[in-house]
Amino acid sequence: MRTLFIEPQDVWLFRDGRPFDAGSAHRAESIFPPSPIVVQGAIRSHQLALKKIDLTDKEKIKKTVGESLTFDGELNLNRLRLTGPFLARRKVDKNIERLYPMPADVYHAKSGGVKAATPHKRTSELVCESPNVLLHPGNDAGKSDDSPRWLTEEDLKKYLAGESVDGIRADDLFEKENRFGIGRNEQWVVKQGMLYEAEFVRLPEGVGLLVNMEGYDDAGWKSGLMQLGGESRAAHYETVDSIPMPDQPTSLPKYFKIYFIAPTYFGNGVEPKIRTWNDIFGGEVELGTIAVRGFETVGGFDWAKDSNSHEAHRPSHRYIPAGSVYYFNNISGTTIPETITEFGAEIGFGRFILSPTKEW
Repeated sequence: MRTLFIEPQDVWLFRDGRPFDAGSAHRAESIFPPSPIVVQGAIRSHQLALKKIDLTDKEKIKKTVGESLTFDGELNLNRLRLTGPFLARRKVDKNIERLYPMPADVYHAKSGGVKAATPHKRTSELVCESPNVLLHPGNDAGKSDDSPRWLTEEDLKKYLAGESVDGIRADDLFEKENRFGIGRNEQWVVKQGMLYEAEFVRLPEGVGLLVNMEGYDDAGWKSGLMQLGGESRAAHYETVDSIPMPDQPTSLPKYFKIYFIAPTYFGNGVEPKIRTWNDIFGGEVELGTIAVRGFETVGGFDWAKDSNSHEAHRPSHRYIPAGSVYYFNNISGTTIPETITEFGAEIGFGRFILSPTKEW
């Protein structure tokens, strides 16, 4: 497995799942970190460039990087497997550290920082639907400052241990800035009524994306420049030492939670449609409660299709965002899966950390 650290050479643009053309939608918003769909597309495109594949030769393209990404059915990516992208930064000692999204089950403590809330079973006097567990902040709960934050590896360990953590402010890691543009025709002449606004992402030096990659072993992947995101902005990549994922329990605990560190897709919104939780964990489990901050819309553009056709815009789907937390009571479950998602496990969706919790 190769671990890549990808840094911008300029601002980046990672649009959300809505189709965007000057004149039909006037503003393009960015999602950051970008979807695994964006990164897999950039990596597969760069593999074609490294192999000097003729982009009009569909058979060679298919043999080199597989078929066009489709939402339905098994993905044919010709050996490529990805984990990430994760937000990461270069430390003072030049080593790279992975950063984790703030879990959705935390509350702000009066003494500062945030802590994981405690699961409590609802009282029988309350009429409620399943799930029948609430998350209660502690007696030290204070006022939220609503500032998005990210966790270091040490922060993550403290959070899982129930300790207070401060995290890193998102605006210390990246900033979003708006830019205006105007549509032009094939002759590069300005078209009337085609003013638009796009939201770009600017990262400070030493902050980038971390991606684990299997399947491409070419020497060209050691370091170099590639195109990434909207407007094909430049990015520098280099191979770095592998960073192990946090330790997981070797067996399924009696009470546990799933903390998603990557977006995941479920056909029934916040729950799976194709398989039950019992199927996923290899035995009976009871879903307690869910902490989710909204949803993330992911679509994209398929460059293998005619860019003038509506088919070039991939259908948008709603994903559970990274940071979401699910609490479970294990009755007879025996399996800890590698990923939990109904789409895109091969390219980075559905990655999680499993942790024991208190009884509820």
